[in-house]
Order: sequence, then C-alpha cells, then structure tokens
Amino acid sequence: VYTIDAASFVASLGCLALMRPLGVVRTQTQSFLADAREGLREVFARPWMRTTLIADAFANFAIAPYLVLGPLVVKEHLDGAPDWGLMMTGAAVGGIAGGALVLRWKPARPLIPAYASLVAVPLALLSLVPPVPLPLLMVAAALFSMSLVVANTFWQTMEQQHVPNDVLGRVDSVSWMIALVIMPIAYVVTGPVADEIGVRPTLLGAAAIGFASTLGVLLSRSVRELRRLEDEPTPEPSREAFGSEGELPDPVPLAPRP
Repeated sequence: VYTIDAASFVASLGCLALMRPLGVVRTQTQSFLADAREGLREVFARPWMRTTLIADAFANFAIAPYLVLGPLVVKEHLDGAPDWGLMMTGAAVGGIAGGALVLRWKPARPLIPAYASLVAVPLALLSLVPPVPLPLLMVAAALFSMSLVVANTFWQTMEQQHVPNDVLGRVDSVSWMIALVIMPIAYVVTGPVADEIGVRPTLLGAAAIGFASTLGVLLSRSVRELRRLEDEPTPEPSREAFGSEGELPDPVPLAPRP
C-alpha cells in the first residue's frame, strides 16, 4: 500500500513537470519575513479570503476528531480495520467523484456550493454517534471526501482569478498556513479531550464546530457574492498598485454564468 502511495506522488511530480506556468518577473528581492508580511496584507485586504480562511481553520479542527476517533469507534462497534478500510475506500471514491464533478460544474458563485457542501464534514462526525450501519458510514465518508475536493477546488479557482500573479505565491503560502495551523493542535488534543469527556461528546462538539464554521461563513456577503470570472481571469490589483494605504476596489465580474 505504501509503495502504491509513493508511486502516486511520483506520478504527480511528472504531471507538475509538464506544466508551463506563466512567468512573473520580480522587480526586487525581499526577505522571507517581508514576503510573509506582504502575503498577510494581501489576504486580509480581501474580506472573502480572510473570512473563509478563518472558517477553514475551524473546519480543519473539526476534521481531526473524525480521523483520530473514527478508527476507535469502528474498532469498538464494528469489525475494526477491515471496516475502516472500506470507509476509506468510500472516501477515495468520493474524492474521485468530486474531482470529476468540478471539472464540468462551473457555478457563477463558487464559494456558495463550496461551503454548503462542507456540511458533509459534521454529518460524517455525526454518523459515528452512535455508528450507523457500515454502508451508510461508507456513504458518509464518500461525501466527506467529495466535499473537501469540491471546496478546495472552487476556493483555489477563486484565489487564482482574484489575486494578481505577482503576489499569488505569497498569498497561497499564507492561506495554507492560516487554514492548517490549527489542525496539528486538534490532533494533539482530541485524544486527551475524549479521555476526559468521552468519545461521543467529543465527536458531537467537533460536529457543532463543523456546522458553525461551514455554514456560518455563508452569512458573509463578500463570500456569497464573489463571482467566477469567464475566460481570461482579471485579478484584483495588489496593494502595491495603490500604495500601502490604498484600498482595493471590488472586482468586476466578466459575464458570469447564470
């Protein structure tokens, strides 16, 4: 299994090597800290981006208990490793299906279905409390994985369309840091919390966080109204174009699909 997994990364490397990214000429060299500060400025200058990244951090916190406590629940109530393996097979199928879906589905406002789909995360947690029959657990795992693929793909598309190329790398680095920084903490605390209050309350608490983070973000107007751009993307100007005190104008969508 690990050999196959390693081979998949080699295949990914080959695919990346075939890509021909657009060249961006940097006019000056900056330090790592300066690049990080610039990335943070660009992220927090965009309301939709800072809102979704904060929500993503909490959603990722909710994901950890599913992966940490899920095998324990399956071991205690079902057939252990074989059944967990079937659930993860369902997750793999769901991920592939999600990838196929986003290849053809081009909603005008991608962040709405992106975050609406993430309701599958807390539902997967609830499927363990108590565990539903194995076929339903497999379906829950498939929807869980599909939602992550859909949400990540649509979010990355919006990032590439609405962030200028000259700062895209720094913005992407900072966005991943914000979204994932809390996840290792969740892995560390899930076990002790479950020992202290019980597995079921821990899963229910994680589900509540998941519902709040994935649906609460849709209350933001900047998230709901961000549109996909047709044909050639027209990124928002970076703050450098306006000076350190300049404000970013709202992007002008180019004939979005209904």
